[in-house]
Amino acid sequence: MRFQLQKFHQQWFLIVISFVISELFIINKLYYMLFLPLSLLFFLLYWQRQFWYIFLVGLGVILHLVITKFSWQPPFHQSGILTGKISYVGNHYYFIKIGLKEYYYVANITLHLGDKINFQGYLTNLSTSGNIYQFNFKYWLHSNGIEQAIKIQKIINIQASNDLRETVSNYLKDQDVIINGMISLLLYGERTAAVNTLYNNFVCLGVLHLLVVSGYHINVLFLLLNKLLKRIIPRQGSWILTCGILLFYLYLLNFDLTTLKAVIILFVSLFNTNFCKKKFNHNQRWCASFLLTLLAYPSGFLTVGFIYGFSMTLLFANLWSKIRPLAYWQQLLILNGFIFLVASGWNIYFNFSVNFTSVLFNIILTPLIAFIYIINFIIVFIKPLHLCYTWFYFILYHYSLGLLKINFAWNVGALNFAIICCYYLLLLLACYYIKHLKKVFISLFVILIGVMFSFNFLVKPAYSITMLNVGNGQTIIMEDKWHSKVIAFDLGVGYGASSTLVSDYLRWKGINWINMVFISHRHDDHNNNLSDVQKKIWIFKLLNNDSVTEKYQIGDFTLQVLHHFENAGDENNNSLVILGTINKHHFLLMGDASKTVENKILNFLWQPIDLLQVSHHGSKSASSEEFISKIKPKTCFISGANDNHHKFPAPQTLNILKQYHCQIYQTNISHNLVYNINESAKSYLTTF
Repeated sequence: MRFQLQKFHQQWFLIVISFVISELFIINKLYYMLFLPLSLLFFLLYWQRQFWYIFLVGLGVILHLVITKFSWQPPFHQSGILTGKISYVGNHYYFIKIGLKEYYYVANITLHLGDKINFQGYLTNLSTSGNIYQFNFKYWLHSNGIEQAIKIQKIINIQASNDLRETVSNYLKDQDVIINGMISLLLYGERTAAVNTLYNNFVCLGVLHLLVVSGYHINVLFLLLNKLLKRIIPRQGSWILTCGILLFYLYLLNFDLTTLKAVIILFVSLFNTNFCKKKFNHNQRWCASFLLTLLAYPSGFLTVGFIYGFSMTLLFANLWSKIRPLAYWQQLLILNGFIFLVASGWNIYFNFSVNFTSVLFNIILTPLIAFIYIINFIIVFIKPLHLCYTWFYFILYHYSLGLLKINFAWNVGALNFAIICCYYLLLLLACYYIKHLKKVFISLFVILIGVMFSFNFLVKPAYSITMLNVGNGQTIIMEDKWHSKVIAFDLGVGYGASSTLVSDYLRWKGINWINMVFISHRHDDHNNNLSDVQKKIWIFKLLNNDSVTEKYQIGDFTLQVLHHFENAGDENNNSLVILGTINKHHFLLMGDASKTVENKILNFLWQPIDLLQVSHHGSKSASSEEFISKIKPKTCFISGANDNHHKFPAPQTLNILKQYHCQIYQTNISHNLVYNINESAKSYLTTF
């Protein structure tokens, strides 16, 4: 058997690879590094005497460079007066298009899509993103071609939009927030506060692609229009009108990348079927769609939707011909199993988890969602029928709520990109050669799956104590690797931090359960993520400051309660204080206990402390010199942020800790702090 791609098919893949490589270098402005990959590509094409493709590649890359170069021309003149157009409306932020370039702009004023704005301002770099395990907003901006932000010093005037999109949007608005939310979700794929719970339910079920606008809905709309119009208009005319309506819908969506990709794939397929004498095969159609989308959105391949969509269509195209002879129910099962396998790799890479019941939910929900979308496209412009959207919400909400009871997702944790590449390479090769090397592929696939699910377990230390970067709040996670034990001391975040921050970390870390949760006291910044974690993670035992006993043994962790609820007037003085021991290392967790509590527990502390959680975010109300001199902490962790609400940690506290030679680590400086202990009782610090 020859492992060789077909003639012509190979060149298309080479063109795609060259564009991706060139785009990567263009984004990083490393023009000189284009020489090597392009030279290699031209050599391969010349070696195979494919001169036509040499011309196509050269022309495509030159056009691409020219377009990108012009889009980079700085539009800011010496006068500083600029004219831009609002090209995207987010939650208190906008994209302003100036020339061919878009910029990020944060504002509390209300602007609308298509508004023209004259202003004075200057460019700044995008601010760095937050924690590695949270949504990377800066990466998302880059994937949308946004490289810089605009700081507006003075708005000269705003010209209201007469854009057709805004007119349609205003016409569709309703007084009922649920109706507005459902129209925004089903027609535009936009989430609003009114339907946020429904949206999150579909995220948890692993079938969000069925709910928001995607290629699935474009195909549903195309089939609906084609069926209706071809009964009225001659065949060619019906196709033209159908394509025109699809383009208008694409315009309403502001040429959203996900929808644009789906429309391009559909148009390429229609063009090939109806106009090409020499038909393209599925791989050639895939490559053509990929290139056209990349030309329209140069940074598009960085988006999650782009990666999901083209991975799915590439592998689907190679699988469909093999399952076409099968019965319908067999095709349905195989396709949904295939969708699960393709989506799982990217789900693990981007979301750090895999949902094993999503295959079942796809089969159950697809007919219902298809029906709702068909009705949606029919009634959306008939305002008296908008009451149907409340029914849609009621049906989908309660349906998804029922499915959540049997939902089973597993947190795998963050994986190296090379492992994901191996996973998809095996899937792609399996589509071609599964009949010939069935046992080999199955064996390799099983081994790779084992590596993916055990990778994070194998690389983690024997024991660890992690203080998360949550602002002026507190979350501490303790892990015993060999006994598979996880303990949490507080599950809270500071003002303005994400309500899913802790569960995002647990997903990124590959943690699926917590054996015991201690909530030090009842202040929100120490427990406001608890409800979210309870929905997503198994918590075996939850202990508040008034429901604890004196001592706990959890794996190799020994935890002794030194102080608990005593009905003090100051809630901070009701804080749990826990002295822990793990593999000869002693650590002290103080919550928000004040100097009053410190004086009460001094007699119970006779050994030096290896790790101290500095009380009350480093406030001057705690960490007295008498207390610190007694426990002599070697390492001190402080969870705090010097923001507009609080000034943590206090200089007085830092001075006392330094006076007694404590190594100080702050989350507002070093982000997430990890105290690691190996089997031989040696400790080391890591941050991320």
